[in-house]
Amino acid sequence: MRLTSGYEKPRARVEIAPMFDLAFLLMVSFIYATLTMTNLSGVDIVLPSGKGEQQPAASVIIAVAADNTITVDGGDPASVEEAVLVASTRAKNRKTGVVVEGDRAAGLGTAVEILAGLRSAGVERVSFLVENKRNEQPEN
Repeated sequence: MRLTSGYEKPRARVEIAPMFDLAFLLMVSFIYATLTMTNLSGVDIVLPSGKGEQQPAASVIIAVAADNTITVDGGDPASVEEAVLVASTRAKNRKTGVVVEGDRAAGLGTAVEILAGLRSAGVERVSFLVENKRNEQPEN
């Protein structure tokens, strides 16, 4: 008489649970890598209040910080002339306008110099970014 233990002819088995674990691990790794690639360095700006229209997202942004530091599209600090040159070139390449976002405490002279420089460089659409007050009552 021959007894069988069940191990004589082992069949191959594919375990699915470790595949799911690996897939989720890869997915989390890719999401984390994508989030760390975004440029999160920005200029801390307190916008002045006012009313305005929303501009297209492809606009070139010149940021003027409270200490009158100027950056173009979140890049390195630049002088007024450098910022105007870079912004006007990008605006012409993208066929869009320029948005100046200035801190409430920034000097008016810096914004006026940027505006004059952009106008003399041939940029036709220049806007200023403001904080839209929603609770504000319209004036009569």
